[in-house]
Amino acid sequence: RRGGKAIGDRLLRVLEPLGHRRGQHVEQQALGFFLFNFQQGVRVFLALAPGSLGVALVAWAIIVRLSGYVSLGSILAAGAFVASVPLLYPGRPATLWAALAVFAFIVFTHRANIRRLLAGTEARFGQRRVEQKA
Repeated sequence: RRGGKAIGDRLLRVLEPLGHRRGQHVEQQALGFFLFNFQQGVRVFLALAPGSLGVALVAWAIIVRLSGYVSLGSILAAGAFVASVPLLYPGRPATLWAALAVFAFIVFTHRANIRRLLAGTEARFGQRRVEQKA
């Protein structure tokens, strides 16, 4: 098999021990599994690329500690994950594409945080955010 079905089948082999069952819409289930269930998504990446997940967690901790911004840590940690996949796991394009998709999703969901970071109004860790009236 080639293409999306082959990638879906490979993903399901990894996901089955985690409680995911095979169905008719393999690709849709796998995508939903990655994007909408964070804890299980972390388990999947722990199985697919544990070293890269470790790099991302260390990057997140350092960035949050130095900057105080959890959102900045999340975005840059996702970038560190993507950057480390081809270095630690060369020859795994499906893992890289999955990491890129998750990175794009994280950047997309942090749009408001990015605007606040650029405006200098994002709250630091432990501070309350003050809403501004427009």
